[in-house]
This record gives sequence, C-alpha cells and structure tokens, in this order.
Amino acid sequence: MTGVSSFLWWTFSLVCGQNPAHTWEIEGSLLPVCQRCAGLYAGAALCLLLHGLLRPNLGGRFIAAHGLLLAVAAPFGLHWIPEGPALRAMTGALAGFGIGTFLWVAPANAWDRLRGQARHPMLRPPVHNASSTRGSLRYAAGLAAALGLIPLAGCHGGVAGGWVLQGLALAGLLALTLLLAANTFLALRGLMRR
Repeated sequence: MTGVSSFLWWTFSLVCGQNPAHTWEIEGSLLPVCQRCAGLYAGAALCLLLHGLLRPNLGGRFIAAHGLLLAVAAPFGLHWIPEGPALRAMTGALAGFGIGTFLWVAPANAWDRLRGQARHPMLRPPVHNASSTRGSLRYAAGLAAALGLIPLAGCHGGVAGGWVLQGLALAGLLALTLLLAANTFLALRGLMRR
C-alpha cells in the first residue's frame, strides 16, 4: 500500500465499515470506501460544489425535497431493500445531497448575513427570479448527473474513475466535517446569546 492509499484507508475506516463485499475493486485493489459511502461522500462534495457555484434558492420546497431524498435513501441504507453496487452508490449520493444541503443552510445564511444578503425563508422571503430558478434547475440537473456518474465511475471508470471517486469522497468527507463544525459553532453561539 502506498502512503496515499494507507492514509485513505485509515481516514475512511473512521467513518465507513469498508465491507469488502460492498466495495469496488479496481485492477485488483479495493477502494478505501464502500459503495454507499463513496456515493454519500462524493454526492456531498458535488452537492456542495453545486451550492457554491449555482446558489439555488434555499426556499421551503428545496429544503423539503432534500428531506425527501433522505427519506428515499433511508430504507436502502438500513438494508430493508436488497440492492447492488450501483443502487448502493446512488442511494448514498441521495443521502449525500440531503445531508450536504441541510448542513449548508446555516453557514450559508450566516455568511449571507455578514454580507447583508440573508436568503433563508425564515430570515427573508425567498427571491423567485430567473437567476434563482435557473440555479435551482441547474442544481437538479447536477444531482441527476451525479446519480449516474458516481456509480459509473465505480463500476466502469477503471483506475481514473477510482481515483476521481476517492478524491470526491475525501473532499466530501472533509467538507461535511467542516460544515458540521460550522453548524456546531453557530448553534453554540446562538445558545450563548440567549
């Protein structure tokens, strides 16, 4: 094992069961993350990239849709429904988009408040203009593309697909960790102000 791969194995061992039966093998080597976690963390990375680039409207319907993504993914993650590698990665990606969005809202609103542009509907009514609608539609297209590309990279992407998937998964893990820390900080700050 190279230094990079042993670091990845160790890192993902903290958050993934690394079940060999549910892990993609690329040219004789297992990825350091199982199929569902690869989908989850790669999905979260892509979700957060889309949020940053497209700034979709974070209105009530958008948030509710992401709650639905988590509800759809839950029976698969709890192993109530049999599934194969692609479906494991796809349901992981759905969960990654849901979790990423829920963790994104508070820090994004805090950042927007600092800039004087609060966007959350509880802070200011959502703006429905052509730009926010285009951003939301492009975000939905990015989600649909991720649902196809993540399993494709794992099942048929070869070495390049494996490295891309590992890189996205690591980026997603790091981003979710930072967002969790930001949310914790904001919650504690809110409690201290009471």
